[in-house]
Amino acid sequence: MGIVSDGLAAVQKAEELHPDLIVLDIGLPTLNGIEAARRIRKLSPQSKIIFLTKNPLPMWCGRLSIWVQRATFLKHMLEANY
Repeated sequence: MGIVSDGLAAVQKAEELHPDLIVLDIGLPTLNGIEAARRIRKLSPQSKIIFLTKNPLPMWCGRLSIWVQRATFLKHMLEANY
């Protein structure tokens, strides 16, 4: 298990650990969670990624939509709340 505080550290930790599950905040400093996930996907393709945020989602929905196409649950949750 690893805990980091920014996107670049998340990418480095994912490369090191190759975890089964990664929880990313969309609004991470240094490298946002979406860009970190793109990089992690290349380094650890088997890792599943869940996005969380304390920030309002409407500004992220366009970027996030490519990540939730296969995750019906998340898609319905976003549509229901926003």
